[in-house]
Amino acid sequence: MKKNEEFQKQNPYQSDKLAKIPSWIKILLLKYWAAAAAFYFFAVANPIAQNEDQYYVWVSFGLGIFLEYIVKTLVRFMKNSTDNTYRFNLINLKGVVSLLLNLVYSFVIVIPIMAITVLLQQHGISINLFGEYAVGIEPLMDGFIFLLIDAIAVLIKNLIIKGIKKYKFYKQEKKAQAIIGAANIKKEEEDK
Repeated sequence: MKKNEEFQKQNPYQSDKLAKIPSWIKILLLKYWAAAAAFYFFAVANPIAQNEDQYYVWVSFGLGIFLEYIVKTLVRFMKNSTDNTYRFNLINLKGVVSLLLNLVYSFVIVIPIMAITVLLQQHGISINLFGEYAVGIEPLMDGFIFLLIDAIAVLIKNLIIKGIKKYKFYKQEKKAQAIIGAANIKKEEEDK
């Protein structure tokens, strides 16, 4: 009896508490962490970046690297037969092409993130973690803004993919109906 209780406590196949959390929540937290970390390590804590242009380049590069090697990898590990987590990534390719596309995506997405951050700070709506006035980069707020913009981009990508699949299915269904119609006409001619 005592052995059975010990075995149940140490059962490696028993699901843990993290397995009960939906994958989309884990992916949101992962993307938020990656964006905030990229903004912190490559902009705020980067002694090389001296002006806004260098901030932009370093943050874009860091965000692209984090998206490629941390977020995409962990999202792939979360995929299973019941949950397709690939739909939460904007880019689902492999190799150098994926890295280049993630870098381009991060260079494009950092512009509105920085613009929205500056706009919010001008209106006094910002998470000012470091207590400085008018700092153009706040990692926590930039992480939230990244989540918003990335969610919109992923939603648009998924809607386009869904539309293409529906169009292909509709086209295939029309072709099947034409074949069935031709077979019915041929059968009617044979019956006469």
